[in-house]
Amino acid sequence: MKNSLNDKKLLEQQELLHKEGLQVLKELSLLSELSSYGKPFIVGSFDLQLLTRRDIDIEMVIDTLNKEYVQKLCSHLVGLNLGRIDLTVMDNTITKDSEMPNGCYVGVKYIRNETPKAERNPRSPLTWQLDIHFITEELARGKEKTEEVKRRLTPDKRLSMLRIKEKMTSHPQYHKTVFGIDIYDAVLDHDITDIQEFKKYMKEKGIDLAE
Repeated sequence: MKNSLNDKKLLEQQELLHKEGLQVLKELSLLSELSSYGKPFIVGSFDLQLLTRRDIDIEMVIDTLNKEYVQKLCSHLVGLNLGRIDLTVMDNTITKDSEMPNGCYVGVKYIRNETPKAERNPRSPLTWQLDIHFITEELARGKEKTEEVKRRLTPDKRLSMLRIKEKMTSHPQYHKTVFGIDIYDAVLDHDITDIQEFKKYMKEKGIDLAE
């Protein structure tokens, strides 16, 4: 794992990542484009300002599941005058991935024009990952959960979450068996404050995070 950052630097890093993410949304004209299809909601770590890496999650709520909107979004992104965008499209009504909602998914890896040449690859930490889920209203859970976490956040709990997320970001099990929601629940419901406590908490739930 990467070296731990102190609390001040964690907060500074979060602020810089959030500011850069707002610029990314602007460069991609993403929210204005999505708003022409339905109701886009930024959820998760970006909306909560709990960033430890470059990622943005969006719930795109539409009246009826329709791949036409996915096609329009991909066409919009491809048409932008940008250096590189990698797209992943998945219809989870067919794939049936239990970790994803029953809808359509567009994954965007965005390498900004200003990214140094040596870092211009999808696996670079300078690459932005945007996860966009096209779903109907009854399946939309991200906005509700995000607002719940936001109501319960305090400065101390925010720091606890950032400490744990900073250590988990490069962990091989992160976003496979352990997710951001596990960190939020651990801190909010069980007063977990650091990575060691979190590992113990997850082990009690049957997930061993030892490396």
